[in-house]
Amino acid sequence: MKERSTEIDNARGILILLVIMGHLLIYANPAYSILPYNLAESYISSFHMPAFFLLSGMLFRNDRWKEKGWKSFLLRRVETLMVPYAFFEVLAILYRHFILRSVTIPEGLWNMISFRCNVGADWFLPAMFLAQIFFFFCVKYLNKTISGILAAAALFCTWYLPTEGLWRVLCRGMLASDLFIAEMF
Repeated sequence: MKERSTEIDNARGILILLVIMGHLLIYANPAYSILPYNLAESYISSFHMPAFFLLSGMLFRNDRWKEKGWKSFLLRRVETLMVPYAFFEVLAILYRHFILRSVTIPEGLWNMISFRCNVGADWFLPAMFLAQIFFFFCVKYLNKTISGILAAAALFCTWYLPTEGLWRVLCRGMLASDLFIAEMF
């Protein structure tokens, strides 16, 4: 078993702190009226999630993935990404319905299923899930050149797709898979 890289773990920890800081800046400045907050949040948002996805892609072991079947791969990804997504979404639905009274249960469930995200900050879980499915397909069935071409095409297409709900998550997932595929080269 390959040893964990403390540098990558430390960098991911810093990026997680930047995510928290970015969200705190948004909540501290909901009207976007404080310029230093706007600039800091814009700067952090410009790189923190792509860098996190890139570092996550660096931890993938292609040789191990090629040996796995779809069933074990999907079960593991559902367990580590989609179960936490569903858990936090259900909590958010209940909070928004019973405390804030801002959403009905069916609306909240629709937001969850369509990836409109009741929490808002958990979009990266289904995006990472979709990116890993695409990446797994590329590693398992395609060579690096074809994977790179598909990744470039996916990156190009993301600029022209709608940016609401499922499409936004798909676009972000495709961008993440582009970063993962870049790690193959």
